[in-house]
Amino acid sequence: MGIEMGRVSGPLLSENLLRNGEDLAFETNLLYLDVNNNKIGIKNDAPTRQLSVADARTSYLVVDIQADIANFSILTNKIQNPLGTIYLRPNQTTDPTINAPGLQTANLSFTNQKIENLTVDSNIELNPNGTGIVKFTTSTVNIDGTLHATGDVTWDGTITFGNNNLDSVTFNTDITSSIIPDNSTYGLGSLSKYWQTLYTRNVTATNITSSSDITINSINLALSSGKTIYVSTTGNDTLSGMHAHAPFKTIKAALAIATVGDEVVIFGSAPTANEFAEACDTIGYEIVTRVGPRVPRVYVGAP
Repeated sequence: MGIEMGRVSGPLLSENLLRNGEDLAFETNLLYLDVNNNKIGIKNDAPTRQLSVADARTSYLVVDIQADIANFSILTNKIQNPLGTIYLRPNQTTDPTINAPGLQTANLSFTNQKIENLTVDSNIELNPNGTGIVKFTTSTVNIDGTLHATGDVTWDGTITFGNNNLDSVTFNTDITSSIIPDNSTYGLGSLSKYWQTLYTRNVTATNITSSSDITINSINLALSSGKTIYVSTTGNDTLSGMHAHAPFKTIKAALAIATVGDEVVIFGSAPTANEFAEACDTIGYEIVTRVGPRVPRVYVGAP
């Protein structure tokens, strides 16, 4: 025998829906309507919120268009708070971490190990508060582009500029301190790469070596000052002539080895012109200026 179905309509339907202050339960708590407090319970016959779901089998709630929860509005892929700030606060004692494959603000994108400005030709500013500073705690900071600082830059430790001879350093400012090497093993320039011009007031050096000229007040210091050749009446042309105790006897022997810049000492410290004069029983001026007997004399007006 079939089950007879009835239909409720008219005043009875209206009365049942109004419930007259009586709650309506389907299978005890499968669906519970709290008509006095305007709350609905699913698997919950004592709902405390407008919609209370107490079924452990419910793992997600599908909302097709928009869900408004307290001050939050969830729409498509956005979570917004039209009244204020959104705080993400994980448990601060056991696991204070928020994991996300990426994070994006209006202009910045944080993905993997990269911070990128999404606005073309725009800056990224790291601006600590007050007297705070920006610290890089890593052992190495690589800068592939340009580093610009409007204030002071202070380094501790070792600084290396470039990694090959194609790199360069340009100073467009004054240097206001001494440049002091760690020890005496380092040079300034090399045989193949040297400074074009050095402007300085004082030079203090142990040795100065030049492959070309060194000129001070039009005097070329790179030219040899020449050697000193000695000539003495007590000398001998077979001697070296390079020492006061090994002089040549004749000027001819001295001139044979003399070159530009050499000095030929005829009357040196021993003997002097006065010593020669004393030995010759005359005066020093005669030794230097006297015309020798080999010079012919011509007497004008002689008979």
